[in-house]
Amino acid sequence: MARVQFWSRLLPVLLFTGAVLVFPFDWQSRTVVRAGVVEQLPVSTDATTHVLSYQGRLADPTTGAPKADGSYSMTFRIYDAATGGTILWTEIKDITVSKGLFSTLLGDTTALAATIFDGNDRWLGVKVGGDTETTPRMRLAFAPYASYALNAGTLGGQNSAFYRNATNINAGTVADARVAATLTRDSEVLGLVTAADGTGSTLDADLLDGQDSAFYRNATNVNAGTLADARVAGTLTRDSEVLGLVTAADGAGSGVDADLLDGQDSAFYRDADNINAGAVPDAHIPAAITRDSEVMGIVTTNDGAGSGVDADALDGLDSTKFVGISGGAMSSNSANPVLKVTQDGTNPNHGVAGLFSSAESYGVQGETNSSTVGIAGVFGSAGLSGVMIAGKSGLLGQSDTGFGVVGSSLNNSGIFGWSTNDYAIDGQGPSTATGGVRGTSFGGAADTSGVYGLHTAGSGVVYGVRGQSSSTTGRGVYGNATAATGAAFGVYGESNSSSGRGVYGTSPYLGVYGYSTGASNSYGVYGYASAAGAGNYAGYFAGDVHVSGSLSKSSGTFRIDHPLDPENKYLSHSFVESPDMLNVYNGNVTLGEDGSVWVELPGYFQALNRDFRYQLTAIGGPGPNLYIAQEVADNRFQIAGGGSGLRVSWQVTGIRQDAFANANPVIVEQDKPENERGTYLHPELFGQDRSRGLDSRLNPAPVDSPEARPKAVEEIPQPQAQGYSE
Repeated sequence: MARVQFWSRLLPVLLFTGAVLVFPFDWQSRTVVRAGVVEQLPVSTDATTHVLSYQGRLADPTTGAPKADGSYSMTFRIYDAATGGTILWTEIKDITVSKGLFSTLLGDTTALAATIFDGNDRWLGVKVGGDTETTPRMRLAFAPYASYALNAGTLGGQNSAFYRNATNINAGTVADARVAATLTRDSEVLGLVTAADGTGSTLDADLLDGQDSAFYRNATNVNAGTLADARVAGTLTRDSEVLGLVTAADGAGSGVDADLLDGQDSAFYRDADNINAGAVPDAHIPAAITRDSEVMGIVTTNDGAGSGVDADALDGLDSTKFVGISGGAMSSNSANPVLKVTQDGTNPNHGVAGLFSSAESYGVQGETNSSTVGIAGVFGSAGLSGVMIAGKSGLLGQSDTGFGVVGSSLNNSGIFGWSTNDYAIDGQGPSTATGGVRGTSFGGAADTSGVYGLHTAGSGVVYGVRGQSSSTTGRGVYGNATAATGAAFGVYGESNSSSGRGVYGTSPYLGVYGYSTGASNSYGVYGYASAAGAGNYAGYFAGDVHVSGSLSKSSGTFRIDHPLDPENKYLSHSFVESPDMLNVYNGNVTLGEDGSVWVELPGYFQALNRDFRYQLTAIGGPGPNLYIAQEVADNRFQIAGGGSGLRVSWQVTGIRQDAFANANPVIVEQDKPENERGTYLHPELFGQDRSRGLDSRLNPAPVDSPEARPKAVEEIPQPQAQGYSE
């Protein structure tokens, strides 16, 4: 940092941090100091060049000695305030310093506008090179303000010709006294017009508001007011006269006859089709027309018992549409039913159609008192069953809001389907339906099923229940157990085969997907092995397994085919456990000639780990003085203190500090949740019964126990063909 010293005949020497400043300003002149006496030397008097003479001394701020000879960059600024404020002018230039002294003309590089010195105070700031600006700033005085006098030849920077041009007057008004008497004032205009164009004046205007006389003589241009009654001819009828004229000409007995009434002639009103309100009184109805009150008596009299009156149709249908007798009189055996309906094939294809408009009723109801197996209250047969509703159906139920078919049973199947070569029950729904088949069980006891499927084939790929969905977001089989408590299953699968699958899922994406909606202590997928021991697994994965969250376990091992006897033995090793999320790094190195070596660690080491711990072991010889000379920095550390060429085995551990580890730290000791207290993960190891185990809470009835299984149907009788066939 340099120290700048100025001097002036106007101001005393001022000391600042890093500089000593004296301001020697004189407009159009240069000031020098000689033995403390200020002498003024003449300079150029060119009125177009505004410069300020400036001299100073550049010294070292510590020793006070002059700075070395050379060129120094200096910045000069003029401000409108002693501190802060606005910079009005800046000049940066290189100045030659000799024995610490220098001089320059401010304004010879960046012009000084005369308007800077407008009579308000100004301050000068000086900065040398990269140093901060010296403080405080120096207030300018005296000679610099003489530059303001250069404007004396002009007024506001303009000469006299500017002000003699009327186009440059942009404010105020010319006084009346300065206006020629030949020009008319506002106060004189009205008198001149009145005197020249008063009553009886011969002056004639060509236009009135831009229009000639013809415009005002045209009645269509009258757009306001009303014409006075006195201006209307007496031959025209006034409003008050109209009613009297009409009454006199068309009163009672008048011969005046209107051609129309409300725009219609008399024929319109004589047409009964045009009567659209009210009713014709009974007195004006001919006696030959039957009244409502007479209809019942006439029908009863003419069509009572023994009447010869016979209707040709009922609701547009003849008798063949209601009762057809085939094979005998109306009887009640299976060959000749009480009611047989034959459809001719015209849509809709219904053998029997029943419709009841009541909110709680049945369109068709069938009942039977028979206890014979295979007999049904309603039996429908339609040849060979098709796979679509559009095909033939023994029983077809449809509903726009409820259930197409409803079956109810107190002790057996609500709906039973039997098929020799296809689906016993086939349910299909449109794209907006929630399901093709829906089963609901309201039984309060165990072993009840909303839908139960059983296939008795002893071989082949067969299905007790099969579900299929073609939707991009569909489910082939969907199960929902709505009970809030108990061992309820949304979907339960069971296989008795030693190589079977209770539930089997296959997909090019997710074979089996489990999702838990519980707020706590819930499981997306839960597996249970009923018997402990080798070869029994609650979950078995034949492939890579990834857990995106935390993994907890009672123990852990790797298990591989034994390297020495892979055909007959396994080899297992336990995992290394720690209360911390610990990462372990190790290796072997050889010490250099100076008995040290740098160990390079992975580039991610410090980003992943913290709290490093070290272990060193000498190989092939003693190393009592081995030590860590430099701890981990820049993903490496240094070993020292051994002999040249000594082999050293090292190990470094670090605790994980990545984002997941920081968000999910291992809680080494914690209290069990309220709903798990009093339970054990392994109750048998503490001499407790299985019922005290946490798994028992999750699965009260083991899946291998009878109470966990739905009851098997030992024998399902097949219905016998009854009724008739076409």
